[in-house]
Amino acid sequence: MLESANTFSNKRRGAFAEDRALDYYRQRGFELHRRNHKVAGVEIDLILKKNRWLFVEVKTLQTLENISFRLSFAQQKRLLFARQVWQNQYQQDVALKVFFVSSRQMLELGIEDFF
Repeated sequence: MLESANTFSNKRRGAFAEDRALDYYRQRGFELHRRNHKVAGVEIDLILKKNRWLFVEVKTLQTLENISFRLSFAQQKRLLFARQVWQNQYQQDVALKVFFVSSRQMLELGIEDFF
């Protein structure tokens, strides 16, 4: 089955944004543990570790305007659920960040910034 050009383009854009986010965190001393890994059925774009675990949801945007609409309430709940499952399983704290990438800028927010 062939993928549409739009689907392929979205995947490439998403992979590019994940690469930029990964570079950002590696420059800050984080190591990649897993990429696009499912935790309790929820895909986590980047699972990193420095002194503690970090889950990163990466979003691509045209501009950084109206970013609060880019992570739905349902997505927030799923990410928080995955974090709780991981914390319960491994008995280790997990920070949760959303990393926005536009053509000109990058922005990191904690999941708590959406509430």
